[in-house]
Parts: sequence; structure tokens; C-alpha cells
Amino acid sequence: MFTHADTVVADEYQEKLEKRTKLIREEIAHYIIDEKVALNIPAVAVSNVSATTPDERLWLGKLYTTVISRISKGGFLPFFLATAHRVGEVEYKENNKITTTHAITDIFVSDSEPPSILLTKSQEREIIRQLDAQIIPGLMVAGTALGAVFGPVGILVGGTVGAAMGLIIWLFGR
Repeated sequence: MFTHADTVVADEYQEKLEKRTKLIREEIAHYIIDEKVALNIPAVAVSNVSATTPDERLWLGKLYTTVISRISKGGFLPFFLATAHRVGEVEYKENNKITTTHAITDIFVSDSEPPSILLTKSQEREIIRQLDAQIIPGLMVAGTALGAVFGPVGILVGGTVGAAMGLIIWLFGR
């Protein structure tokens, strides 16, 4: 994470971001067995005082998408459900005026609460892709856990029902 991105002047921002990312990855590579892993560590520039980085991009949506795409399978659904009410889509209108919608999470949101994590269309697609990848296995595991109360047959039935529910939700949620 590149903190204090707001302290860099816009003309030097991209160069400084690339340099800092490279230095951090090189340092991490010294401490891990497979140095190639360090090359895949994501870098996100954040500001401590502004919603945008010096290149005028909203940084919180990128950070959120990066976390969602890297989080463990067991942590994805709880994290997403805990934060879904804060997520919306950003649209740029004339004169760079920003408008927002709750594109992903309309069912979780009250009208009085504007979204604070704004996603671009590509970030929204990535979140939906991750959600799609998690919904069937997540409900299967939940069904299996609930079925365990009834023994081995309950585990089988619960897992099957959970997976079927996940498939139905996935199919009709499209």
C-alpha cells in the first residue's frame, strides 16, 4: 500500500508509485522462499486526506476490489456481507461530476445511506465474478455444517441442498 499518496504532486505520481511498489516488492522478496511471489503482491495507492489520488482516481474502490480478489474463501462471504451496504458504483457525468448508485447491493441498502466505497464498472465486474465463484461453495459448506447435526446423512443432504440453493441463487441473480 502506498500511503500518503496525496503528498505527491500529480506530475510525479505515477513514477513515484511505480518506484515505491518496486522497492517494497524487492524488500519482501528478501524474506520469502519464492521471490516470484513478491512480484504478485498488489499495490494500491491511498490517501490519508482525500478520496482521490493525485491522478484524480478514487482509491477506496481499488483497495476494496484488491482485498476482495485476494481474500480467503472462508473470509470472502463474511467480509462481503459486512461491507456490502457501503458499496456503490461510480459514474462520471459531464464536467467530471460524480454520481453514485448501489449497483451490486441494492437489496442490502437503505435509501438514506449513500455508498462510501465507489467502484468503477470493471471493479464491479471483478466483485461480481468473485461473488459468483463463492456463492455455490459457500452455501454448500453452510448446508453441510447445518446437516452435521443430523449425522452423516444430514451432512450429505445439507451439502446437496446448500449447493442447489447456491446454484438457484446464482442462476436467478443474473
